[in-house]
Amino acid sequence: MIKSLAGSSRILRGATTCLLTTTTTTTQALRWSIRYYCNNTTTTTALPPYRILFFGTDDVSIHTLTKLHENNMLKTGMITPTSSSSLSTPQTTRVVEEIAVVCPNNSSELVYQYARDNKIPMYHPDDEKGMKNFQVPLSPSNQPFDLAVVVSFGYFIPKAVLASFRYGGLNMHPSLLPRHRGAAPIYHTLLKGDKETGISVIRLDANRFDVGDILQQRRIALDPLTMYTPLRHELATTGAGMVLSTLTDFPEAAKNAWPQGEDGATKAPKVNKLQSRIDWAAHDITTIWRLFRAFGDNIGIHTTIYSKKYKAWKRLRFTQMVPPPHTLEDSILEDQYVRLQLVIRSGRLNMDSVKPGSYFLNSGVMWVRCANDGWVGFTSVHEEAKKKEVTAAEFLFGKGVVSPGSAAADTIATLPETQHVV
Repeated sequence: MIKSLAGSSRILRGATTCLLTTTTTTTQALRWSIRYYCNNTTTTTALPPYRILFFGTDDVSIHTLTKLHENNMLKTGMITPTSSSSLSTPQTTRVVEEIAVVCPNNSSELVYQYARDNKIPMYHPDDEKGMKNFQVPLSPSNQPFDLAVVVSFGYFIPKAVLASFRYGGLNMHPSLLPRHRGAAPIYHTLLKGDKETGISVIRLDANRFDVGDILQQRRIALDPLTMYTPLRHELATTGAGMVLSTLTDFPEAAKNAWPQGEDGATKAPKVNKLQSRIDWAAHDITTIWRLFRAFGDNIGIHTTIYSKKYKAWKRLRFTQMVPPPHTLEDSILEDQYVRLQLVIRSGRLNMDSVKPGSYFLNSGVMWVRCANDGWVGFTSVHEEAKKKEVTAAEFLFGKGVVSPGSAAADTIATLPETQHVV
């Protein structure tokens, strides 16, 4: 066995020396260690496999947990290369020696269900204090954990907890940090109209969320028609592969990590349903399209409309929207926008009296006036207290705004001032 020089006094001041050592244990015949000696400070980062405590909750976290668990279950020591891996060569090392999970005590969450179904040891933050007094457990073999891996966990990992891990922790964040630091980076990527996004695998910082050094980062171009749910899935699966590849060569990744800096840093706090409400007088077509991309396939974008039957204002959620012209290649207008322009140019609408929120039906599209003299089109809606969504034409027929006969003839029903959404 090569003698370890970890305790040697022959450490060069003001210089960096890398010494390669090996150690043997009863459970592992050979394990390489790379030790970096810098100004009398020793940081030892062993090559994999690692004992990992995973922190996560939801449908973003589950992809990383699944990959880590499948890697842990490998018996041959060979990892099948995947399309999401960022390595240029096939992975040949089992990177997960042991794994356990920390997640909220909520059986409806995917991480909880996966850990339960696969009999992975599971621990929970305190319902009231969160991670404040959390005691890091030992691994299934009663050994200290090497690394904390955190993905969409929702709780800050305190310094005392992080200090329990031999090599600290890493986090997968679905944005190009330092842009969109916070709990909802994917929402804010779409709300800001970003043309690209990405994945950042970073070191956990003991004092702040999402500011740690970057271990690996990948850029992803955004299609202007991309919606939240498929984007979240793409980032979650890609990020899971990047976590695994980072762990595969963690000592090198840690050595070459770079600071985020503050240039271009933005915040991405949690979102709520109030942000998905359309303000027709303030929101233009670009803003409403960004709202639809961010919220349209989950919490939905909405307005309110007066119900004569219930004598009350009801929430109206728009479930399908006509993409704006600027989202189409070569500025080619969709057929619906061609028809809209024909209506406007025909003079059949008194544009001077059309206020933001006024709407009409043409060729199955409900057109609503918005800010900056714009129009946005919707083809299906869901009214509060109704069982299912309906087409825009069916909704307006039911409100008596237009008759089936006139709609079939593609005529325009110009609304009086009182008929508008707010």
